[in-house]
Amino acid sequence: MWRYLLKPKIFIPLIAVAGIALAIGFGRRSNTPDKSLVAAKRGTVVQEVSVTGSLVPAEAVDLAFERTGKIEKVLVKVGDEVRAGETLVFLSNQDLRAQVLQAEAAWEAEKANLDSLRKGTRPEELLAAETKVENAQANLSAVQAKAAADLDTAYDAALTAAQEGAAVGKAALLTLTDIQYAHFTGPTQEEQRLSQAKTVAVGALLGAADGGYLNNGTLSLLTGGAYGEIQQALGNRTPQQIEQGVAHVLSALLKVSSALNAVPVNFLLTSTEKTNLATEKNSVNSETTTLSAKDQGIPSQKALNASNLSSAQSALRTAEDELNLKRAGSTPEQISAQEARVKAALGSLQSAQAALGKTLLTSPVAGTVAKQEAKLGELVTANTAVLSVVSDGQFAIEANVPETDIVKIELGDRARVVLDAYGSEVGFAAAVVGMDQTATLVEGVPTYKVVIRFADADPRIRSGMTANVEILTETREGVVSIPARLVLERGDKRFVKKLVGDRVEEVEIKTGLLGSDGSLEVTAGLNEGDRVLR
Repeated sequence: MWRYLLKPKIFIPLIAVAGIALAIGFGRRSNTPDKSLVAAKRGTVVQEVSVTGSLVPAEAVDLAFERTGKIEKVLVKVGDEVRAGETLVFLSNQDLRAQVLQAEAAWEAEKANLDSLRKGTRPEELLAAETKVENAQANLSAVQAKAAADLDTAYDAALTAAQEGAAVGKAALLTLTDIQYAHFTGPTQEEQRLSQAKTVAVGALLGAADGGYLNNGTLSLLTGGAYGEIQQALGNRTPQQIEQGVAHVLSALLKVSSALNAVPVNFLLTSTEKTNLATEKNSVNSETTTLSAKDQGIPSQKALNASNLSSAQSALRTAEDELNLKRAGSTPEQISAQEARVKAALGSLQSAQAALGKTLLTSPVAGTVAKQEAKLGELVTANTAVLSVVSDGQFAIEANVPETDIVKIELGDRARVVLDAYGSEVGFAAAVVGMDQTATLVEGVPTYKVVIRFADADPRIRSGMTANVEILTETREGVVSIPARLVLERGDKRFVKKLVGDRVEEVEIKTGLLGSDGSLEVTAGLNEGDRVLR
C-alpha cells in the first residue's frame, strides 16, 4: 500500500492538496502575524563596497630637475621640515642668471621706449637725433674716402709687383737665351721642347711671335705683350688696365717658369750656368707668389670696402629714419608696434626666468624630507629623482578592488574608515580620490587600485596602519524593498511569492539597487505593505 502511495502519479497530487490546504490555513489566520511572511517596506537602500588597505602619505613627492647640470648647493637633509615652495637644491646657473638680467634690461629698455613714444619727442631728443644724422653722414664720407685710398693702395701695390715681375721675367728669358745659344740650338727633342716653351713665354711676356730662337739683342728691344701692358698701366693707371695688366703678367710669369724648367740640366752646363738658371727660377717663382698675393688683394679690398660702406650707409639710414620719426611724432601704429616689442621682451624675460627656474628644486608641498641623494658638485641628469618629500598630516588609503566591485565605485564617493589600531567603534570620514584605469593581477584575480583620502588630518593616523573601508557607492531613498533572498529567478525575469487574499501567487517584479544589508529595491510589481512568502 505505501509503495502505491509513493508512486509519482499519486504523490504529486497529494503535495498539491497539502499546498492548497496550507494556503487556506494562511487565509484563515490572516489576522494573526506569521513569521513566514515578510512585508515590503518603504525606506532607504544603501549600497557599499568593503575593502581593506594600508595607509600611505597622501603626497609623497619624488623631485627631479628638468635639466642636466652640476649641483651647486644642497640646503636640506633627511628629516628636515620644509615649506611649500621652499628651494631645496639648486644647480650651477650663473649663465642663466646673467641671461635673466640681460632680458630684464632689454624689457626695461623697450618699456622706456614705449613711454617715450607716448610722451612725444622733446626738443633735446630732436637735437640729439639731428646730431646723430650729421655724425653718420661724416662717418660715411670718411669711410668712402678711406675705401678709395685703400683701393688705390692695393692697385699701386699690384702695379708695382707686376712691373717688377715683368722685369724679372724678361731677365730670366735673357739668361735662358744665353744658355740656349751656348748648348741647345740643335734639332734634338730636348732642344725643340726648349724652343717651343721659349716661344710661348716670349709671346706672352714680350708680344713677339715665333720667338723660340730670338737672340738677346732682339729680346732686349721687345716691349709688347704683358710687359708693354704694364708699362701703359703705369701711365694711365685706370683700374681696368691695372687689373688686366697684372693678370697678363702673372700668366706670362707662369709661362716663363715653364720655359726655364724646359732647359736640360746636364753635363753641358757649366756650374755658373746652373747657378744662374736656379737663381732665375727662384726669382720668377718668388715674383709669381708676390704678384698673385697682390692680385688677390684687389678683390679682397673691394669686398672690405663694400662691407664698410654698407654698414656706414645703413647707420646713416637708421639715423635718418629715427630723425624723421621724431620730427613726425608717434603714430598709433608705432605705439602698437612698440607695445608688441615690449610684450616680446617680456616673453624673452619669462623664458629666461623659466630656464633659471629649472635649476631650482622646490618642494610642492609642506612636509618632511624622506630621501636626499643630491651631492655637492655631482652632475645629475634631467628627470632623475634626487629628493623625496612626504606631506604633513594628510594620509590616504590604497586598496585593491575586484573587478566585480570597481564598476560600482566613482570618484568622490564617501567612505567610513576603521583602523585596526583603534577598533570598529572609532570611524574616520574619507572619500574616493583616485582609481586606476587598468587592472593588476593579485593572486590571479584582476583588481584595480583605489585611493581613499581622509577628510581631515588627525594625529592618530599614521603611515602603514591597516584600514577597513566601507565605500558608500549609492543610496536610494523612499523606495520599496524586500530581502533579496525572497526573489526567484527564471532566465532574465524575477518573481516573488506574494500573498493575495487567501492565496499565494507568483508575481513578476522589477528590481533596482541591491543594498549591502541584503535588501533589494523593487521598482515594479510590489507596493509598500505587500506580503511576500519567506
